[in-house]
Amino acid sequence: MSDKTRPDTKGGLGSSGNKKRVTISYVIREPEERQNRAGVNCLQFDTSSRQLYTAGRDSIIRTWSCPDNPRVGNMSMKCSLCMDEHSDWVNSIFLTTDNNILVSGASDTNIRLWDTSDGSCIRCLQSHKDYVTALAYAENVNKFASASLDKQIFIWDLEELRTTSSTAPTDKLLGQKNSIYSIATTPDCSVVVSGSTEKIMRVWDPR
Repeated sequence: MSDKTRPDTKGGLGSSGNKKRVTISYVIREPEERQNRAGVNCLQFDTSSRQLYTAGRDSIIRTWSCPDNPRVGNMSMKCSLCMDEHSDWVNSIFLTTDNNILVSGASDTNIRLWDTSDGSCIRCLQSHKDYVTALAYAENVNKFASASLDKQIFIWDLEELRTTSSTAPTDKLLGQKNSIYSIATTPDCSVVVSGSTEKIMRVWDPR
């Protein structure tokens, strides 16, 4: 929603021609947005179910059913599910090894865990104070790292998040001087690498 003002050229009783009129514009959305309405920032593909997950600048994560035998130039996909609880750009997503949980990080500062069977949000993590820009999954230990413009890296234990009511990270990697835009981790989460506007990469040992 956006507001703007402009002079009222009609004048009016007691007006000196400098009255201001407020114009309000807004977008009416469908109950379920089955098409991408803005740029797509990230993708994940589940080979077992042939589901494609897309997320981006309209804040919605969508699940697309892909045909078994797609032909180049004639590939039809249908959006089967919308996950719509972020309020800003979704910047990064990944699937867990069992494909049962999708994890997303967004510019609303939140990380969300989603049940891929029905699209419900099962956990919202709110430890970051600025845009969540990147996620990295350590599949061997079922952990992931999150990075943000708040210069912080958090380590999360997915098993703990799934089986307890905890919403806190298991570790914090502090010392980054600038906003972080990219992150990677080894499969056992023994090494985490971050990239920022410092023009250097930092290598971390979270153990």
